[in-house]
Amino acid sequence: MRDTPTRALVLAGVAAAGIGFAVASGEPRLVVVTAALLVIAHLVPVPHPSGRAGSLAPAVIAGAAIVTAGSALVLLGAVGLAMAPAWVGVAIQRGRRDLDDLFPSTSICAVVFVAVYAAGSLAVHTGAGPGVGVLVVLAAAGAAWYATAAAVWALLTSASRSGARRLVLLEALHDWPTFTALVASTALFTLTVGELGWWSVPLAGLPYAFSHVALHLVQVTRRTYDQTLVALGRIPEAAGHNDPGHAARTAELAIAVGDEMRLSPWMLRRIEGAAQLHDIGRVVLANPAVSSTGYSRSDVAGWSAAIIGEAPHLAQVAEVVVAQGMPYRRHGEHSGTRVPVEARVVAVAARYDATITSGAKPVEALEVLHRESVYDYDPEVVAALRRVLVDRGVVPA
Repeated sequence: MRDTPTRALVLAGVAAAGIGFAVASGEPRLVVVTAALLVIAHLVPVPHPSGRAGSLAPAVIAGAAIVTAGSALVLLGAVGLAMAPAWVGVAIQRGRRDLDDLFPSTSICAVVFVAVYAAGSLAVHTGAGPGVGVLVVLAAAGAAWYATAAAVWALLTSASRSGARRLVLLEALHDWPTFTALVASTALFTLTVGELGWWSVPLAGLPYAFSHVALHLVQVTRRTYDQTLVALGRIPEAAGHNDPGHAARTAELAIAVGDEMRLSPWMLRRIEGAAQLHDIGRVVLANPAVSSTGYSRSDVAGWSAAIIGEAPHLAQVAEVVVAQGMPYRRHGEHSGTRVPVEARVVAVAARYDATITSGAKPVEALEVLHRESVYDYDPEVVAALRRVLVDRGVVPA
């Protein structure tokens, strides 16, 4: 779907199907009006905590479903007619990445929403009027849109993102606040449209407007946090104490290994932060009195954790950083359970990248880790790293 001519042909086919649905519905004007609203909805960016692009399309589709009593022909006709002009509008206004996030996700999600809403309406024998039944159906259809959007994003866009499909899917599932706000606003519209008519639109939109501001701030905060970690991780490299790109490569590889081990998203976030900042303590080596006395891996980890610990929000990252400087196990120990798994992952990824940048080949770097996994590194993490490298074609199976 990334090839523009292919996408143009698909959009043309969708538009043709939309015209067919519009004619079959017997209400072409209603279809055209709904399609126009959908095009406008795509031009209103909706912030998602995961950082992917969103739009007001779910709210428009949900509102139209209520007004038309769940007429599948009207809704599908509107979706078909809206996709091509919406694609052009988003391409001009917001660029290629948002296109990849929104299309064909919106079309697929809209079809799923219409199917669930129509089936649910028949099941509860409810029309367009307010009531518990229509709210239950609306919630179910909204949940279907949410789950489908996450799945489609993971399946169709993960190739352009770092991380495996599982991780992309888990990130997308964190977008539930956005969908909750949209469905809740539509529910308010449902409850008031009978009494207020179209005045219910601004009434329902006001609560979402506040949610929109809050979600935007969450997205900006997360982006700023990530950018700050990247910038701090480059400080040792700028000072000449690390090879350029070491922190970024370590973070990318550590996340991949953690995902291979099926760690939770929260653990992966700590791994990412710790991998970016695990060597920031090397800045103290600018002091000749420190560098001349010699230092160990645990010393660097301790210095790094001391610097990171100055920020209370990074306390958990500091714990991982100081632990990754510890050996996996000591003489006489059977396992390294005292060292958090996040720290074991960061330690292996950092050691692998450092060995590669020193001139070793990937197979040689793995052999070094296998030898040192007796005490210094977790054999299970080293095995997970090997599987990642095999999947990437870096080392033979």
